[in-house]
Amino acid sequence: YVGAKRLEQSGSKVFATVLIERLWDLATMILALVLVAVLLDFNHDGVVNELAIPGGQIVRVDRLLHSAGWGGAMLLGGLVVFLAGLRLMPERVAGVIRFFCRPFPDRVQKKLLDLADEFALGVRTMKSGVQALLIFFWSLFIWFVVCLSFFLAFQAFHIELGLLPACMLLVMTSFSTAIPSPGYAGPLHLAVMVTLMFFAVDSSFAAAFAVVLHVMLVVPITVIGAVCVWREGVSLKAAREGAH
Repeated sequence: YVGAKRLEQSGSKVFATVLIERLWDLATMILALVLVAVLLDFNHDGVVNELAIPGGQIVRVDRLLHSAGWGGAMLLGGLVVFLAGLRLMPERVAGVIRFFCRPFPDRVQKKLLDLADEFALGVRTMKSGVQALLIFFWSLFIWFVVCLSFFLAFQAFHIELGLLPACMLLVMTSFSTAIPSPGYAGPLHLAVMVTLMFFAVDSSFAAAFAVVLHVMLVVPITVIGAVCVWREGVSLKAAREGAH
């Protein structure tokens, strides 16, 4: 809404760029997942490779992560093909999307096709492959900074873990935020605790770390966002009406 007002562009066009940016973020997270699955030493003494789940079953974390890594690599490849198709053969891709939308009710079909149109519009806003690579580079850089902040939080708590465990924590927390919850409360804490317990960190200590990390992730961006809303003179009511 703010971008559309400031740039004097249509809301749908600006929203399309947001969708593409989120796709690049997803690609970065998948890449981080693949790196963790490939590089993490599961035979290290500090790693708890077998976790008990309800029902008495034992889960091998290395096998679970390797399966997730392969699945993530395939999904990443599919995303690249999808975006390239939208850029180079938009009509054909639109035809394929319409074909797979046929089993759904008309209302759902319309929403899916509208979303596909937004994606296509976002892809067309990228003028070249170099621009796409630059977007991906900045996505990598931003998420590396977040990963580094997790590593520094480890140091503050005297948790002797390196950048790779911080990267794994980044992946776990990022995917946990996809679960609807108020301010990420609940799923994020669980993701942090499970990840740290995998590295043999005491559960009560992991719970305390999860609370601090949650505050670190949510409070600064909320405060900064509120200040920006005030400085831009944004009416939340008008923004809601513009979104509809």
